[in-house]
Amino acid sequence: MAYEVNLKAWDKADRAACQIIVKALEAKVMALLVACDNAREMWDKLHGILEQQTKQASHVVQSEYFGFSMDLSDDMVTHIIKFEGLILRIQHLNVKPDKSSVIVKLLDTLPEEYESLRQAWWARPDNQQTVENLVALLTSDEKRRMHQNRKNEGTTALVASKSKSNVAGRNEHSGAVDNKSQQQKKPVLPTAGKTKRKKPNFKSHGCSGIGHIRRHCPSEKSKKTTNSEQAYVSEVMVAEPNIHSWIVDTVQRTI
Repeated sequence: MAYEVNLKAWDKADRAACQIIVKALEAKVMALLVACDNAREMWDKLHGILEQQTKQASHVVQSEYFGFSMDLSDDMVTHIIKFEGLILRIQHLNVKPDKSSVIVKLLDTLPEEYESLRQAWWARPDNQQTVENLVALLTSDEKRRMHQNRKNEGTTALVASKSKSNVAGRNEHSGAVDNKSQQQKKPVLPTAGKTKRKKPNFKSHGCSGIGHIRRHCPSEKSKKTTNSEQAYVSEVMVAEPNIHSWIVDTVQRTI
């Protein structure tokens, strides 16, 4: 009788535990617990699954930790934040790396241009080789590099500006010389080629000759010359001395 009472009480508690587990799980995880008969079996099944996932996650995080390196697009502060976040993920998996291994790994993540900084770090006394001192050294070194880069950029810009001004001055001087030489040069006019003129074929109205007009006619010129050589003499004769009248007689003769 007591056994039956205890069995009923256990069965009631088991059902309540199963309901709690089922309500806390997702549907895809519940598919793995279909074959379980009680809450104990469900719990053991979940523990094995989570432990396996934890081991896989640990391997993933550790491989990510050992392969971690600095992204060249990140500044030093961003790189340190990423590295510290990776250390926290490892610690959550019950893996706690010691400080010396963390320092070695952080120095290994830096590119080759930080080789002088690595050598300076290992030259320090052992009591000064802490994670905090390394972080402070890396941040101060980045500030120094940024200041040096800005200084170099300013020097480069100044040199480029001077070279541009010199080139502009030379171009202006050469342009002035070219303009002066162009002004001194006299333009050469093209010479007209000799062309044969066609003989005119029109007719003169004076002599009916061909090749000239009347005013250029040779016969007309000879007539004008003959007429110009003639002179006219007029004589006035008085018929009677007491008569108040004049009789004009003109006689034309050739001189």
